[in-house]
Amino acid sequence: MMLRSAFFLLFLSIVSFLVGCKKDPAQHEALARQHCGGCHLFPDPNLLPNNVWEKDVLPYMALRLGLDDDVKKIRKLNANDLKVKAQKPLISKEDWQKIKEYYLGLAPKRLTPLAPFQKAALIEKQFEIRPLFSPIEQEMANVTCVRIDEVNKGVYVADEVNNTVWLMDAAGQPVKRFGGQPAVSDLQFLDASHKNLLVTYIGETVKVTYNANGYAQTVNMGQKSANNASLLLTKLLRPTQTLQQDLDKDGQPELITCEFGVLEGRFSVWKKNAGGNYEATVLSATPGAMHTVVVDWNKDGLPDLMTLFAQGDERIVLYLNKGNLNFEEKILLRFPPVFGSSYFDVVDINKDGRLDILYTCGDNADYSILFKPYHGLYIFENQGKEQFRQQFFYPIDGAYKVAPADVDADGDLDLVSIAFYDDIDTNPQTNVLYFENQKGKFKPWSIPIGRMGRWLTLDTGDIDGDGDIDFALGSHPLGLTPGRMRGTWAHNGLMGAYLLNLRK
Repeated sequence: MMLRSAFFLLFLSIVSFLVGCKKDPAQHEALARQHCGGCHLFPDPNLLPNNVWEKDVLPYMALRLGLDDDVKKIRKLNANDLKVKAQKPLISKEDWQKIKEYYLGLAPKRLTPLAPFQKAALIEKQFEIRPLFSPIEQEMANVTCVRIDEVNKGVYVADEVNNTVWLMDAAGQPVKRFGGQPAVSDLQFLDASHKNLLVTYIGETVKVTYNANGYAQTVNMGQKSANNASLLLTKLLRPTQTLQQDLDKDGQPELITCEFGVLEGRFSVWKKNAGGNYEATVLSATPGAMHTVVVDWNKDGLPDLMTLFAQGDERIVLYLNKGNLNFEEKILLRFPPVFGSSYFDVVDINKDGRLDILYTCGDNADYSILFKPYHGLYIFENQGKEQFRQQFFYPIDGAYKVAPADVDADGDLDLVSIAFYDDIDTNPQTNVLYFENQKGKFKPWSIPIGRMGRWLTLDTGDIDGDGDIDFALGSHPLGLTPGRMRGTWAHNGLMGAYLLNLRK
């Protein structure tokens, strides 16, 4: 009798174990990694809450794999869905159900906000805040680019809604304008006098489009009308940046373009041929290229390229220049596809002779619109041999850009950050932050610019010619706006603001 009872208990244990295994969503991890970690870094279930996975992200992932049942349960398929959907299923419905069980079974109900190691105190004496108002009273200004012109002591401000690029002086008054073009995403100076500009237009607006209607041109600001433009590149896929650099050292500069795109995008180098036209060498045919820094990484005398990609396969890539426009690609850092990479820069932040990486993530306009505890400002310290270690993180909702500069003139680099998708209603004190470098430790300060605008763009330089570093910000209130401030921004005429450095 006792023996039969023992066997019965053993049988129950085995059945319970098998049932438990069957219900354990972790058993499908290998399958999830196979299908969800091939074209980008594998996203852990803990990165998003359960309801966001179920209602937003997983249905879109299913479309990418050729299955539309999940989307149809929520809404009708639209034209954009059909562009995303794979032509034929790349996974069986049974395996997709297992992947859903994995994510929905392991995802948290909600994300826990991450408290910063040090709350930002209000700074009152470092900067003079000078609001920048639109010179015209038409539609609400919606700024897509700002660029400080140190030579002429002014700032270029590109207003997408009114199709105008203004050159404003240090007092915030208009000096010159050129217009009639769509949304400007980037502006570079081509000569020492800053009269010739290289201007990139993302398209008719910054809104998502599958049309290749972006372009790049030069504008001669030395002309009276400032409308003397020469077209360089056309039919670009939502370009975010164009640079000019002699990469092959033949005395003739090439063009470098980041085409962010949507489903299609490119990162390319353009060489002018004998007929005067530019021909592209595509270094990456993936979408998401958004910002490039030119630097001689290995100090061999040839300019190398470092590029941030977002939108899916989020990564920072080094392109080592091997000569004759041949490049070796090395991925330095890779991030999950929900991070919302927004900007990066390279500086020697710790003065050890190696370039470190500053990085922000906070783009929050796609399939997982919620505040995320991993959004913020990161510093990755160069360990040598193209290896990096995270040395600093400060949580910032919707972090969008960081600018390094020696603000207090003490010989080290401080940081200023802006946030675009921030919690403007309840936490406006974090949308513009100053990080004071105190012997390698960063003390956060809140700049009292609060709810004045919605900050998409940031540039650094000496605006007023007094020998210190200032900052220019552009306000972009249109689009997805968290909080209740859009009505106020619509009527205050604000384009942006100057942070004029008062120094200590």
